Amino acid sequence: MLTINKSKSQDIGSNKFLSYGFTVIATSVLTLASTSSASAISLIGNPTTNPTPLTNLDIAANTNPKSIAIKFMTPSGLEYFLNSVVLRLNNYTPQSQQSTDTIAVKIRNDNGSDTNTPGTDVVTFTGPVTGSNTVATDYIFTTTPNTTRLFASTSYWLSVEVNAGNISWIGAAATPTSSVGYTFNQYSTSNDLGTVFTAGATNNNSFVIDGTAVPFEFEASGGVAILGGLFLANKFKNRKKVEKSDEQA
Repeated sequence: MLTINKSKSQDIGSNKFLSYGFTVIATSVLTLASTSSASAISLIGNPTTNPTPLTNLDIAANTNPKSIAIKFMTPSGLEYFLNSVVLRLNNYTPQSQQSTDTIAVKIRNDNGSDTNTPGTDVVTFTGPVTGSNTVATDYIFTTTPNTTRLFASTSYWLSVEVNAGNISWIGAAATPTSSVGYTFNQYSTSNDLGTVFTAGATNNNSFVIDGTAVPFEFEASGGVAILGGLFLANKFKNRKKVEKSDEQA
């Protein structure tokens, strides 16, 4: 009798432990899954308040670039969703206010085979709806939050292309830097709307890429596996208990 009571006590203790463990981990996973980064942060850039120097992106002049691309690399570890890109521009009026200036702002993959040339498009940003073309202004180009993910240890390009008009992109004194481990690689320019790029800085054209840290729910495969394991263990334990009851009967 003493041995049987001890076995029952162990079964009850084990079941309580499994139930408690399942509840704690489930609560933790659900809590982390619903938690995202507090706010957007600057991933990489070289913001400036200066009106000069500037680079003219002119669709008409053969001597001016039509496209400028900036290569950067993400760090290992934490990944981010893209939120927006800030460009300091002059002589630019948003498309919604006129029909002469057209600019395409994109994040593009790395080419792989050509170190000076961006690859395929990742995302195209939506331009601002208002602005003035008479002074240097920080224009914000946005994308849908929590949709475009920059993967760790990966090279990307910020591509700025003028398809109509003559737009001035203000330069900065400093090269791009990052507080979250992103690495600036190079500027490249193209005079034929992106067919051929040549490496070279163009006044360190000013930009800021903003992002939001990928929340736990997108990294939760391990948590899901743990929950599944606890569920199966609890189910197995209950089955063994039933089998033992049947044997005693």
